[in-house]
Amino acid sequence: MTTTHLLFALAGAFLLALIVACVRIRFWINEGNKLLQPGYMTPKVSWWARATRLVIGRIAMHLRVGRLIIIGKENLKYQGRLLMLPNHQIEKDAVIVTAVFGTMHFRFLMAINQITKLRAPFAAWLGGIAVHHDRNPAASVRTAMRALGAEQNSSLVVFPQGRLIRNNTLLREDFFAGALMIGKHAAKKSELPFAVLPVGIYYDRDPKHATLLFRVARLFGITWFSDWFNETTFGATVAFGKPIPIADLPDDLEKATDIIYDEIKKLSELAEKETKRRLG
Repeated sequence: MTTTHLLFALAGAFLLALIVACVRIRFWINEGNKLLQPGYMTPKVSWWARATRLVIGRIAMHLRVGRLIIIGKENLKYQGRLLMLPNHQIEKDAVIVTAVFGTMHFRFLMAINQITKLRAPFAAWLGGIAVHHDRNPAASVRTAMRALGAEQNSSLVVFPQGRLIRNNTLLREDFFAGALMIGKHAAKKSELPFAVLPVGIYYDRDPKHATLLFRVARLFGITWFSDWFNETTFGATVAFGKPIPIADLPDDLEKATDIIYDEIKKLSELAEKETKRRLG
């Protein structure tokens, strides 16, 4: 093959790759638009999407959140499917979820007011299920049930409080039973064991604990690393509880939610104590 032929071949391959990329981008833009409608289920999350989610999550963790401490990481090795339920404080919770859960195959519920036109294609690509609190909140529950029923290896991340509680005051009345309704339904149709994984998140806001990157950035007046959505953090601690088999929880969803609420509250308090113990 001559140099000219090689250049033509490379140019053709590049052009073909560009066309494929444009087609895929257009496809996910359309999926993002569909996601804005109540009850829509996007295609199954690909390995590439999960790998990208992990990389972006880890980078964002270092740039936006700070130092990460993990308690109970061994509980993520559960041999089955998980309904992962973290407490919900600030927008950075999403960064922690993507950084910690890595390439696990999971979908997640996301409030419609957090899915902008620009975010929609990415939310669709990464397996998001939109929650329309005002138009049709039940649609997201039905979609999650349908997704978990169709995808036998998929787990689900739900913030059971359903909204941001910025002061992290955990009150029972803020926890809704819809998350466990989804879990109970999915467990009945699952070929794999299905369990609830309670998660407690605590943010370190003490500037004394800033990472070297944050300290250097602030010397030059760069604060956007640690400041995001008017929230400043210098690290976070995530505590994972032991997986609780769905079958071991009461059929009464409110009583089951009582149990999960108690577990998440304990884990959140544990994360706070461990942060103060380790960092002083």
